[in-house]
Amino acid sequence: MKKLIILSLLSGSLLSTQAQEFSYEFTHVEQPIADKHIVSQKNIRKYTEWQKPPVTYWGPAENGVDAEMTFKFPINKTDTPNHLVANLASFNFNNRGGGSGTGYSSLWGSSDGKTWTLLLDNPTPDRIDSYKTYDQSLPKEVVSGKDIWIQVRLRSEGAPLKGYSTAQFSRSTSTATTPIFSLKEAIPRAPTANTTRPTATQPNKQWSPEQATGAPDTATAGDLPTAWASMHPDAGPEWLLVEFAKPVEVSEVRIRETFNPGAISKVEAISSDNKKNLIWEGTAQPSPAPSEMGVKPKEAVVSNKIKIHLDTTRVQGWNEIDAVELIGKDGSRQWAQAASASSTYADIPNKQPQPSIPLKEAIPRAPTANTTRPTATQPNKQWSPEQATGAPDTATAGDLPTAWASMHPDAGPEWLLVEFAKPVEVSEVRIRETFNPGAISKVEAISSDNKKNLIWEGTAQPSPAPSEMGVKPKEAVVSNKIKIHLDTTRVQGWNEIDAVELIGKDGSRQWAQAASASSTYADIPNKQPQPSIPQATNPTMFNLQELLGDSLINSDGSPVDPATLKDKFVGIYFSAHWCGPCRNFTPKLVEFRNKIPDQFEVVFASADRDEPSMLAYMKEAGMPWPALPFGSAHKPILDRRFNVRSIPTLVMLDSSGRLITTNARNDVASLSPKDALAKWKNEPETQKPEKVTYSAPPIMTPSKSTPPQNTSIDPGKSLLGCPIGSTEEEVIKKL
Repeated sequence: MKKLIILSLLSGSLLSTQAQEFSYEFTHVEQPIADKHIVSQKNIRKYTEWQKPPVTYWGPAENGVDAEMTFKFPINKTDTPNHLVANLASFNFNNRGGGSGTGYSSLWGSSDGKTWTLLLDNPTPDRIDSYKTYDQSLPKEVVSGKDIWIQVRLRSEGAPLKGYSTAQFSRSTSTATTPIFSLKEAIPRAPTANTTRPTATQPNKQWSPEQATGAPDTATAGDLPTAWASMHPDAGPEWLLVEFAKPVEVSEVRIRETFNPGAISKVEAISSDNKKNLIWEGTAQPSPAPSEMGVKPKEAVVSNKIKIHLDTTRVQGWNEIDAVELIGKDGSRQWAQAASASSTYADIPNKQPQPSIPLKEAIPRAPTANTTRPTATQPNKQWSPEQATGAPDTATAGDLPTAWASMHPDAGPEWLLVEFAKPVEVSEVRIRETFNPGAISKVEAISSDNKKNLIWEGTAQPSPAPSEMGVKPKEAVVSNKIKIHLDTTRVQGWNEIDAVELIGKDGSRQWAQAASASSTYADIPNKQPQPSIPQATNPTMFNLQELLGDSLINSDGSPVDPATLKDKFVGIYFSAHWCGPCRNFTPKLVEFRNKIPDQFEVVFASADRDEPSMLAYMKEAGMPWPALPFGSAHKPILDRRFNVRSIPTLVMLDSSGRLITTNARNDVASLSPKDALAKWKNEPETQKPEKVTYSAPPIMTPSKSTPPQNTSIDPGKSLLGCPIGSTEEEVIKKL
């Protein structure tokens, strides 16, 4: 009979030394057992953040220095696969609100502590955060010896380090019940339908169940591959099962639908004994996408698995889900971490996005008992108070015109007054902040006699954007007007609010229908509203005239006819003179372009500080191509459209406006013009557009190790770049 080694979380002792099976885990880094198998540490320490309960993790002790921590597990066995669960988090606060600095994290395995295999890579994200989990059997080369070695490698740049780090390992809380790290005997599992948990080597599949995990990343309505879609539309019953990190007593489930909402027919919570507990069943009202559906259980249920049923015959076309949030009675909020489904369009090759099916009778709709949404047309004034009305429509962090901003940043007291359709006894006010959160100083409810009733006053903790702040009154108050006060000197930069929700004691939930403010950036006289680019039916097809406008110039500032781009591949070149990697790459691009000028043209989208610098750069580099005029309102639209977060970046479109790649820089650097043209003609973009980030730090390999094999690192991401918003001195310092 095989003996069992169990690594006890209570005593930390080994029960047998004749091991054939073993188990080791911890739920947070402050547990004594968490340190037991660490054999080396370099530039690493434990962090405790300000949340309640506090968030804890390991992170770099210093910026700009590689951090490493190595675990060694003596398993005394060979060639047996073992299951590892480990979590990494990387952040990018450059040009984002709520923090500063960037981070990079990776996970490695070895059988001898010398030759390392990459298990999970989490480079600096293009958006504000990236949470990744390794949850699978270790490869044979890692478990082929007497020991299993696990190493985490972290690096932070520009992080405060006193309050938090931007590269994190084993992020959790002291109240967590699910292990944040575990190594145990792999248990064979029965296959489930389309389980798509992310792995180190498996990229996200378009329209797969995995697309419904994590925070919302489908900002606009449409048949977009960043949401889950069933294999066939209008085919009848379908289901999506999502799992969360921590079981909680369910307070609410919120489902974000981004294409043809209204097909959800039932929502269930699966308890630990696999019992299905009904949360809601009925007919959902069709509504404009994107929309959020919130359902609450009538009876207490503890769960971390939610099953969403759809009747796809109810609303014509694919019915797509972008994200699911689980809200606990303890106030916790979680996005799904894993997902499976009855079917997925990811399993059909060459899917083409479909146009949205127009809604004929869905708008306006009468408010129901648990939801009151505005039926009036939303104003379009950028950064105005009206942008804080209605449901959230600013999906990502940033200085975006779909949220309210005061006229000036850091100017002192400001206020935002929002009104709701129906007065209720206030249970909670929830405020969604999307840029530089933490400036809110007071929240008041205005009663019908215009009396100001204090709900909350104090110092809000800065947190990564987008974030939600919830406040509850200490005394009963009936109101449909909420006044939010800000001290804009507390958090540098504009402090922007996207939406405000009023929750009543009767369970009703309302978004603001009207708003006014002490000031608004929309009132600045010389402010030029940015042109909107209509959502394309196909997200990889663009109208070049809408993208670039009618005005192009050369290095002398003279106008250039946009017709010069006709019938050519067009590369939109994001670059600036202050960026050293840009100055290194531009001569290569000039040489490349000049070999095929009849088939390929470049349009320069400058990130220079002023017009003289831009024109001088064009002349110095001998740029033969046109440019957007300095300060063009199309430039920030292009940045957002193609997720440009570092330079140089080269986005390639063909003559019809079809997106070929957002990483054409790599093609120019590695291919001849002839081979690049062949690639662009024959290999149009069929995957998600590559997200351009500034380069991750060099992979940190111990001095005695050999290069890892079979890693999944995109070679395009190894190219050096400059984060937008940096100065040349900052870039040099980072290098």
